[in-house]
Amino acid sequence: MNTRGLTELIILNVGLSMGVLDDRLYAAMVVMALVTTFLAGPLLQRLCPPAAAPAAVPHPAVKVKQQSRRASSPANGPARPVPR
Repeated sequence: MNTRGLTELIILNVGLSMGVLDDRLYAAMVVMALVTTFLAGPLLQRLCPPAAAPAAVPHPAVKVKQQSRRASSPANGPARPVPR
């Protein structure tokens, strides 16, 4: 339950204990608080879907390690020194 719904329930309990609300109005408002609290998340996800995450881009150091493995793999033959 989010804090808005919890705050509403606390205020409704105070209103009931002070005599401001009768039992029928209190029950109706508690049901309303629970329904709107539980529906808020799914409705917001449906109306405002989260943006698609960008494709993962590997770190440049990962590419260097992968290239060095390919150069020295047995399938490619022995690694050759790079002329300077």
